[in-house]
Amino acid sequence: MAAICSECGKPLGSNAVEGLCPECLLRVGLGTEPGGSAPGAGSARRFAPPEPEELAPSFPQLEILELLGRGGMGAVYRAKQRGLDRVVALKVLPVEIGHDPAFAERFAREARALARLSHPNIIAVHEFGEAGGFYYFVMEFVDGINLRQMLRARRLSPREAMAIVPQICDALQYAHDQGIVHRDIKPENLLVDRQGRVKIADFGLAKLLGKTPQGEALTRSAEVMGTPQYMAPEQLEKPLEVDHRADIFSLGVVFYEMLTGELPMGRFAPPSKKVQVDVRLDEIVLHALEKEPERRYQHASEVKTDVETITAAKPVGRPDRDSPRPARGRKATALLLSALAVLGFLLLGILLVPGERPARPPRVLSLTPANGSTNVDPALTEIRVVFDQPMLDRSWSMTGGGDHFPEGVGAARYDAARTTWLAPVKLRPNWDYGFGLNSESFRNFRNAKGLALEPIWVTFHTRPEPPAERPAAPPVGPPRVVSMTPADGATNVDPDLTEIRVVFDQPMMDGSWSMCGEGPTFPAGPGPVHYDATRTTWTAPIYRLKRGAKYEFGLNCGSHRNFKNQKGVPLEPVWVTFWTAE
Repeated sequence: MAAICSECGKPLGSNAVEGLCPECLLRVGLGTEPGGSAPGAGSARRFAPPEPEELAPSFPQLEILELLGRGGMGAVYRAKQRGLDRVVALKVLPVEIGHDPAFAERFAREARALARLSHPNIIAVHEFGEAGGFYYFVMEFVDGINLRQMLRARRLSPREAMAIVPQICDALQYAHDQGIVHRDIKPENLLVDRQGRVKIADFGLAKLLGKTPQGEALTRSAEVMGTPQYMAPEQLEKPLEVDHRADIFSLGVVFYEMLTGELPMGRFAPPSKKVQVDVRLDEIVLHALEKEPERRYQHASEVKTDVETITAAKPVGRPDRDSPRPARGRKATALLLSALAVLGFLLLGILLVPGERPARPPRVLSLTPANGSTNVDPALTEIRVVFDQPMLDRSWSMTGGGDHFPEGVGAARYDAARTTWLAPVKLRPNWDYGFGLNSESFRNFRNAKGLALEPIWVTFHTRPEPPAERPAAPPVGPPRVVSMTPADGATNVDPDLTEIRVVFDQPMMDGSWSMCGEGPTFPAGPGPVHYDATRTTWTAPIYRLKRGAKYEFGLNCGSHRNFKNQKGVPLEPVWVTFWTAE
């Protein structure tokens, strides 16, 4: 029977990649599903992408070749930059998001941050802006396939999954060090090119198209910042408190799915209980999937370190399903292994105290600063190492030398549980550091049974100090209003507000002010008004405001110009209007 495309059903040629025809292979670029919305976007109103010829007048610098697909974050086209003669991806966002007056400023701010991301595992943003009513990105075009298509075509081997995860970790750690969180890590946004390189798509777009930190919707109120099956619990329960650890949880979901072909929903079994994988992967996946962010991996680089430790070592537990196995003697081998297992349990029952586990060397669960960190705060005062078991008290060895060894400023110590080791240090800004734990012949980090930690070498770089701020020059010219409560144009002011507060950019003349207005829209008050000790903040008590009402007043309006600075220069007239909440 002839092979067919898993997406459109067309017959496949001999050079087909991952079960897709060439057309469908192109359409999965940049994390967009062919001809439809990405998972999790079904509840949103469908976006009807314009035809390439409709967009052409708005993008004269591009030759728009074809529509690749659409998703919850817009439509993606394959295009060619005429001047550079290179193929790029043009992502056009849904036109209705531009209707919000706050979006333009937010788009420019967030897009500049995304454009600064330069990493081999993150799709590069070449250009962004607004044209023909559309907000758009011109991005790197990836000639490959997304992880969702790979998972649909076949089950990945553990070895393939462990080759993909470190690349994702590298990209996430880099972005997190820049203060950017993805918020929507899922197979659709993870691309693999023909050389096996992983690239993350749509970095930061979930935040850009979702809600502001204050919760003001920039687009459809029903849209969620992320895909529910891959979202960390805090993204649903405390969306305003989400940080980089939410990406680590999503990575754990993707890792579990790559290993088992299933999502970790409800009460789920560890990967080794579902498929034949190294049992040490269970600890990595379950650690990434901890519900509480504090119990999760704190840095993506820590996930990479643990995965690569397993990759470099011999398998433990159930064998990798793609490992070679002998063709003959399987039954005899199985019987022999069963007999040895029974004998082992009998011996353990004799030799061990009931409930006691076999002794094993200690492992590092987390490091602060993390190995490979590139943006460490030079104000950090201690190196912190967390182990998976109690350690021998007063037993440790940290090695290194020269200017790149962290300078110690006190005695190192363990906490009360002897699972966390703390070393006080003094760091320089913009400096490379390196040190070893149990390196060379010094093996003093040992657990309570005397077993030594395997050697670890740690490197990190501290960020530069910010430039020193120059003392602010004394204000020149007339005074200006720096802030006002309530703000001019505010539409949801608390009716229980008890005072109007005005902050100026310079000290004002004491006892000098003029506030004007009349009628029911003037916020009258019992007085007295006053300046604070610095005479830069003026406060006017007011009576309780009505709900759903409009209020307005002026400062230095008409012929009353009594708001003056200490040189007698008056404030320019200011008129303020606000509305109270219903």
